[in-house]
Amino acid sequence: MKLCTVKSFVKKNTFPIFVFLILLFAVSGMIAASLYRHYSPDSSEKVNYDSIQPKKPASPDSLYKASMRKGDIYFAAKEYEKAISEYESGLKLKPRDPYANDRPGKAKTQLEAKVKANLDYVKSIASGDSYFKTKDYLNAKGSYQLAIDAKPDDAYARGKLKETMDLLRSMKASNILYDVAIASAEKLYQQKDYEKAMAEFENAGKILPNEKYPKDRINEIIKIMVDKQTKEEMYARSIAAADKLYNSKGYQNALLEYQHAASYKPEEQYPKDRIKELTALLATMKVRDEAYKKSIAIADKLFDDASYDPSKSEYQNASKIKPEEIYPINRIKE
Repeated sequence: MKLCTVKSFVKKNTFPIFVFLILLFAVSGMIAASLYRHYSPDSSEKVNYDSIQPKKPASPDSLYKASMRKGDIYFAAKEYEKAISEYESGLKLKPRDPYANDRPGKAKTQLEAKVKANLDYVKSIASGDSYFKTKDYLNAKGSYQLAIDAKPDDAYARGKLKETMDLLRSMKASNILYDVAIASAEKLYQQKDYEKAMAEFENAGKILPNEKYPKDRINEIIKIMVDKQTKEEMYARSIAAADKLYNSKGYQNALLEYQHAASYKPEEQYPKDRIKELTALLATMKVRDEAYKKSIAIADKLFDDASYDPSKSEYQNASKIKPEEIYPINRIKE
């Protein structure tokens, strides 16, 4: 090709060639980068030139400071065993250092307190749960409080203390109602209104079912009511018998029956009045009987001695004493 032809070609095709050259350069760069990545060592295979250099050994002072710093961190986190280990490592490096000598002892003291607090906590929780199970809420409260003293932030102990306090407040309210019911029942009991008293004792028993006192009082009332019913029946029976004997003039036996009736119901006035009446009547009858017997004895002796007029007079005297008697009347007729 002639030079002019080439120049003409280049002149006419300058832009396409320029673009071609740019593309060729870009492709060459990409190929070079790929080859570099393929043949260059990765990061794990790269040589750490710093590691080739010999490390300087840490100074005792820096090791001491590191141990004490770690010990303080563990101490603040209440990891006292680890703190003690670090402090003792520091102490070995500086045996005469005041801080190094002081810190292990403090950590040990805190460790002992922590161990004791844990033991106290476990013991107090066990006691509290045992008391709570038996519904001894007052002692349970004390035990849970001791557990909180040992571990102030413990959720279980605080939850159980709250539950126990709620129950104690509820029990206090129940105790007030119970006391009111018992007071009312006792007042009715003293008034001998046994049926209403028993109802109040039953109410108190429902408020505090585990209380023995209301049950005992109810049993007493039942016994009283049974005895009362029995006495009522015995009293009625004795009064009926006594009245019958009284009406038939069996005064001595009537007196005994009225006395029986009075023993069953001492508060009743009727048998008392009858007893008073019969006691006076029987005393009068006794005097009359003695006078009658004496008069009959005299009359009989006079009659036996054939002193008929004096004997007749004495029989008449005996008949006046006891008009219902036939004996002196018959002797007079003889």
